[in-house]
Amino acid sequence: MRPRVSTAGLAGGGAPAAAPAGCVYVVVRAREPGDVGEARRSVYVARSDDDGATFATGRRVLPEPSGVCACCALTARVDGAGRLVILYRQAWQTFERGMNLLTSGDGGETFQLSKLDDWKLAACPMSVSALVASRTGVLGAWENGGQIFWGTPGGEVRPLPGRGGTRKGPSLAVNAHGETLVAWTENTSFAGGGDVVWQVFGADGHATEAAGRRNDLPPHGWIAAASKPDGGFVVLY
Repeated sequence: MRPRVSTAGLAGGGAPAAAPAGCVYVVVRAREPGDVGEARRSVYVARSDDDGATFATGRRVLPEPSGVCACCALTARVDGAGRLVILYRQAWQTFERGMNLLTSGDGGETFQLSKLDDWKLAACPMSVSALVASRTGVLGAWENGGQIFWGTPGGEVRPLPGRGGTRKGPSLAVNAHGETLVAWTENTSFAGGGDVVWQVFGADGHATEAAGRRNDLPPHGWIAAASKPDGGFVVLY
């Protein structure tokens, strides 16, 4: 059954998140009928308690207005403690495009809002973010000003090694050894291809020698990272 969200201006790219005991969340960005502009947009969550067979009607969950970027995808994940974690890009007063964190420890009833960074940009950066379960909770990655930042949302976050500039579209994977693969794109355009780049970090968070780049990302291409049972990684695009 499809989740119901009684809103206007529903944007694509909703994010699912699964929890134990049959709980499934679907998170979207939208606005109420009659509202205009990104500053009036909000985050909505619909919950199912029967493995997605039925959903309660979605409701807006932002504890305070922040606006929501209409074209930047949001990301959701349930961590090992059962908390629902959401990353989304705000759009307050048009030019404030920082990344925000929403967390709920009571099954999506209430949420806490944390501002992770600032980005003064009077345009939509057409960005995506990433979340993945880790030994300590969740790891996140997102872009800001052409650089990718990754780490624990609301905790220690660092930029990727090297100079940024055109870095976009991060994806994360963690293997059984606690190593993390961060993959991203560079030198892309709206209708052009670009580069696929990746770096593996050890369980201590330091960059390893496992890194690479390919320059064959097709036009409109995107990437996804995953870990393998043998501890290796794969990047799909």
